[in-house]
Amino acid sequence: MVDQEPRKDPWKKAQVFATSLGVIATWLIAIAALLITPTLLRTDQNLKKKWHDESVQLQQEMIELQREKIGSQREDMALQKKNMEFQREIYLNAISKNESKNIDAMERVREMPEEIRENMEEPLLNAMDSEGNTALVRKKAKRRKMELALDKADTFFGVEHFEKAASAYEEATKFITDWEIVDSRILEEAHENVEENPERAGKKYQRFFAPLR
Repeated sequence: MVDQEPRKDPWKKAQVFATSLGVIATWLIAIAALLITPTLLRTDQNLKKKWHDESVQLQQEMIELQREKIGSQREDMALQKKNMEFQREIYLNAISKNESKNIDAMERVREMPEEIRENMEEPLLNAMDSEGNTALVRKKAKRRKMELALDKADTFFGVEHFEKAASAYEEATKFITDWEIVDSRILEEAHENVEENPERAGKKYQRFFAPLR
């Protein structure tokens, strides 16, 4: 009787198969790591470069903003210097008692920026008060204020803000110097309509100021 070959243990076969799969998986992981690592390194380098570039750009923008701020401060200083020069000239002209120079100084003030002009007119008039030659210049100053108030009132009236327009027209009456050429009765009618009918009041004011324009 012939001996039969010993049968292989199925568990051993399974272990060998599992070991083979493990080896193959390890090799695949190693190969994948070799392939992916350069990509990851490049990505990391790209991100670092991007962050560096953005940081440099931000620093450049901050430097530019600082330069603009310094430029603006220089402009403000130049404007203040010009303001002081004008004030000095105004006071010197006032002391000179030369009315034509004073009027010329006032006209030059008119051409200055509004924020400076508002602070310049009163010093000019006050300086000339002490010299007693203010009549003509003060009249010109009041007329200019009246014109500005009328421009404001006309603008409000044009966009149908009648209450604001009436208020601005009323403000303009404070600067009237030539009362002899206006009709005070029209002004009274305008005042009477300010609260009840501001649109009608505005029309009355326009009629009242017509001879002064």
